[in-house]
Amino acid sequence: AGQRRVLLVAPTGAGKRMMAVYTIARAAERSKRCGFLVHRQELLDQAVATIEDAGLRCGIIKSGVRPDYDWSIQVASIQTLARRLDAAPAFDFLFVDEAHHARASSWEAVVAAYPGAFVLGFTATPARLDGKGLGKWFDAMVVGPGLRELIDAGHLAEYRIFAPPPPDVHGVRTVAGDYNRAELAEAVDRPKLVGDVVAHYQRYAAGTQAICFGVNILHSKHLAEAFVAAGITARHADGETPRDERRMVLEDFTARRFSVLCN
Repeated sequence: AGQRRVLLVAPTGAGKRMMAVYTIARAAERSKRCGFLVHRQELLDQAVATIEDAGLRCGIIKSGVRPDYDWSIQVASIQTLARRLDAAPAFDFLFVDEAHHARASSWEAVVAAYPGAFVLGFTATPARLDGKGLGKWFDAMVVGPGLRELIDAGHLAEYRIFAPPPPDVHGVRTVAGDYNRAELAEAVDRPKLVGDVVAHYQRYAAGTQAICFGVNILHSKHLAEAFVAAGITARHADGETPRDERRMVLEDFTARRFSVLCN
């Protein structure tokens, strides 16, 4: 339809990265140079693994790695690429993972540096909490199959939701459509509520692998401490956890060496 910058929306688990790799493979067959842009180390590792599993080879652009621009496919840390634009290779096609981050200054700089490139963004959440849209970066949006359709087709697992009474958030202010994080943490990071999380895990999910999301880092740490105090193996990780330690925590969780991952 003549659109050069398209946003693809599909739920988590729909296979967005596989869709990207399929498109990259078709573009590479036509001698197009492709850049796959990510904003976290874990996403970079996953992208490289998916590309290599498809029988393709790629270069890596990230801090601490010597770049090899001979490969027509490059997986790039957006932060590193934004700092190396003067020496970066040309791209005909940009793939933007977690595209709802596209308004960040580093994304803006990279996309602006390739005005002639086709751009395909992927996200499960095309709305940002700050209320700002993505229309500046994408010309059109394609909505893929929904969560229920994927579950009914057997691609995703069915789910059950257990919802406790909500905590008292009276007086917690909202900022850009979401709760003020510091005030919300103060409202929910209390012994009774933290204890309730552990008690409900024991009641509904005892012995299973679980992921527990805190409001902020301190809340997550308190949750992990409460699980451990109850005799349940648990660990905490966050974006400030050293990269090697975070990778080890994720590997240990995948290998079921502990039960509850708090973050």
